[in-house]
Parts: sequence; C-alpha cells; structure tokens
Amino acid sequence: METREDPLPPNTTPSPSSESITRPSCLPQRYLVLLMILLMTINLYANRAITGETIDFFADVKHTIKITTTNQCSEQHQIHDETKNFTKIFQIEKITHEEIQALFFITYMITHVPGGIYSDTRGPKHLLSFLTATCSLINFIMPSLLKATKGNHNVMRVVALVMGAAQGIFFPATSNMIAHWAPVRERASLMSIAVAGLFLGITVTKSGTRLIVKSSGDWTTPFYVFGGVGVFLTLIWEVYVFSDPHQDPRITPEEKEYLDLEMRGTVDHRRKSIPYVAILTSPQVWIMVFAHMANRWLWNFIALKIPVYIKDVLKYSDYQANEISSLPYLLMTVTLVSVGFLSDWITRNGYINILTMRKYFTSLGMMGPPIYILTGSYANCNGIGAITMFVCGMSFMAFSFLGLYLLPMDLAPNYAGFLTTFTNGFGNISGFFLKRITAAVAPDKTILQYRKLFWITLLIATVANTMFVIFGSSRLQPWNRPLIKRK
Repeated sequence: METREDPLPPNTTPSPSSESITRPSCLPQRYLVLLMILLMTINLYANRAITGETIDFFADVKHTIKITTTNQCSEQHQIHDETKNFTKIFQIEKITHEEIQALFFITYMITHVPGGIYSDTRGPKHLLSFLTATCSLINFIMPSLLKATKGNHNVMRVVALVMGAAQGIFFPATSNMIAHWAPVRERASLMSIAVAGLFLGITVTKSGTRLIVKSSGDWTTPFYVFGGVGVFLTLIWEVYVFSDPHQDPRITPEEKEYLDLEMRGTVDHRRKSIPYVAILTSPQVWIMVFAHMANRWLWNFIALKIPVYIKDVLKYSDYQANEISSLPYLLMTVTLVSVGFLSDWITRNGYINILTMRKYFTSLGMMGPPIYILTGSYANCNGIGAITMFVCGMSFMAFSFLGLYLLPMDLAPNYAGFLTTFTNGFGNISGFFLKRITAAVAPDKTILQYRKLFWITLLIATVANTMFVIFGSSRLQPWNRPLIKRK
C-alpha cells in the first residue's frame, strides 16, 4: 500500500548516523560529496573522450576534403604534425569515426530513464560506483582491444554503445545526490562545484590527454591513467560518500541537524515511488524540457561546430582549433563557482527571489552565446576578432547551470533524478538534428552558410528563452510530496 504524506518529516527510518563518528571537521560532509562528484565528472568526461582525442596517434584518419572558393579565408600558420612519429595500426575515414562516436549518445539517452528511476527509488551511491568502475574497465582494455582487432569498426561501435549506456546513468544519479545534500539556500553554490567538473573535464580531455601522450611517447598511457584514477575514485566514493545525510556515519550532528531543518518539508530521504502520471502531466515539466532541448542544441552546436568552423572556415589546424576551443572552459569554471556563491548570497538575503535569479541566469546562458557567436561571424576572416567573440559567447554558457539546470531540484527535489531523465536525456534529442541541419544549411562550409546556422541558433534560443521567462516557474510542485511504500 502506498500513501502520500504531508508535511514531510526529515527522516523516519533508522539512521546509521545515529551512531556517527564524531570528529571535528574543517570540511562539511556536503562539500566532500560535491567535491567527489566534481572529480568523478572530470574523470568520466576524460574517459568518454580518450579514443577521440588520441585516435590520430594510433590510426591513419582519412579526411574527406571538399574545396570551395567562396568566402574562404587564407591558410593559417600550420604547426608541426605531432602524430607522425607514432605507429598507426589501422586506417579509418573521419566520417566513419564521427559516426561511431555518435553511437555513444543513443544508449546515453536510453539509460537516463532507468538511471533516474533507480536513483530516486533506491539511491544513487552504488549506481555511480558501478558506472565509474565500468568506464574505467573499458579504458583499461581498450588499447589491447584496438591492437588485437586492428581497429575493427564493429568492435569500436560496441564499445561506444557500452560507454554511452554506462555514462547515461551519471547525470540523473548525481542530480538525486545533490538534491539530498544541497539545501535551497546553498543549491546554486553546491551545484556550481559539481558542474565545474564538466568544464574541467573538457579542459583535461582537450589538453591533458594529448600532453600525456606526448610526454610518455605512448598513446596507450591516457587510457591507463584515467582508468586508474576512475578505480581510485570508486574506492574513495564507496568508503566516504553516502546517498543522503541520514546514511552517513561520519557527518557531524550539527551538520545533520542543519540539513534536516533546511530540507524539512521539501526533501524526504526514505525510499519512495515516483508519481509518473503527475510528472508527465505537469506543464512546468514540459516547459522545462522544451527549454532544455534548446539549451542542449546550443551546447552541442558550440561544442561540436565551433571547432569545425575554426578549422574549416578560419583555416586553423586541428591542433590549433582544439586548443582554441578549450580556452573558455577555465573561465567558465571560475565564473560558474564564483557567481554560484554570489547567487545564493543574493537570494538568501532576500535581495532577489529565486525565480527571478533562475530566469536571469537562464537568459544570460541562452541568449549570450548565440549573440556573440553570430557577431563573430561578421569578423569574416579576422581570426583574432572571430575567436574573441566565440570565446566570450561560449563563456556565457556557464550561466545556464545556475538557472535552467537547477530547476529539477527546485520543482521536485525528491524526484530530481527522474526529472533529469527528461531535461538532460530527452534534451539531447535536439543533437540528432544538428548534423542534418548543418549539412543542409552549410554544405560548403562557407562563412555565409555558417552565418545562417548562427541565425537559426539565435532564433531557437530566443523562442525557448521567451517561453521559459513568461511561463516557467521554480515553485515546489505539489507532487513532490512522496509516495511512501508501506507493507
């Protein structure tokens, strides 16, 4: 039998923390949890991208070149080919490699659903350990697999699908974890710590991976380094991190009492059923999903197409385009964390309400990037001018994580994992249309054709942001009251 309870008690289940290990702590346990999520995020982003970042060192990648003379820029200074001294074990077409990488997102989207459901009903701790260990194991065996099969494309496809299935669990599980450790008055600041791992992970992937290869002289080294780090983080996670404060034997009584008081009436740590019908029929959920789909289009466009623009239009080398496109992420990290703490301070002191802050940061994150990137296209072949605009535009993406990405925890922290299934999972559907629309609008990859894509992106962002600003809400939803399972 299931009953809906209201108001919510902080917790009514037996608690391991009732016999907590009392100790002075200079770092509150909730910050330890978020720092561990940050480190695991860095590791998982590196693990998913190692093959893509190192493939030039162990494979002869054949590029299909289409030459057009319309609106083309002159060739930039080409740097020394750093991969030519490495033995290539197989050949692969660039387009085939891209298609294999795209398979990652098919299973990535699918496993969002069971990941969100399991996290909300049974807890995310062991789920996060499992996926981190799985990704690490994949990278441990990947070099031997590539050598043994000589880069068999079907084997690479299977690996991409398995990696996507494992990592699809991550964001729903971490959303649930953050919801159970981050009170409303600290939600933006604690979320910013976790999300910083995303930007640092991209930076480590783009710069660190190749640096490790060049320093060691062996393309297999990053696979073992990041695989080993993943195993180490899994062990630390299992020992020191727990799904919620009531399961943590190391939390101090003072911190536990503080979190209980702050979360009373909003977060219930007991096992519960998910109110599927209420969620699926909630207008606020679908407004949030629509906004996320536009934001994921924007994110995928910037992450995938801006480096291509720098390479194909502005005529920088692959290496230069890779390094340039990684420039904003450190700035985004600093901006995200500092503004996250500022946002909590502003709302905590009542200067601006939470909904206004969420809409303000969402608007900055949605409208800033396409405006700056479109402006950069009018710099034409002025590489410094265009890249400056691109870096500024990409940096604005950080603000979305202090607005739109906090909504699952604002609307229903008890079901933040399942809501993230919709926002991050279904939101990535827009990415599947990106390649087709790009091929249709910019077949020759000229400045004018790309400019049309930038206008389309600005239009998508404007429509979605306007809808969210007018109709969106951060108010706690009635169906957040949990359905508690009783025998």
